[in-house]
Amino acid sequence: MTEYVITKIGHRWFAYADGLSIGACADETAAAKLITEDSAKYGAKKKPLNWRGSPLAGNKS
Repeated sequence: MTEYVITKIGHRWFAYADGLSIGACADETAAAKLITEDSAKYGAKKKPLNWRGSPLAGNKS
């Protein structure tokens, strides 16, 4: 399941999906709309990030 977060930094609102920025917006309403669109577009297709060397990446090193 994708975790969405909206954060205000300065005068900008940032929308994040699983810790990755999916966009910067002028207001919280636009950030919420961006999250709704991302969720509809990707749905359950999003997967956790796989970094090299992490257990999620399948590397046991």
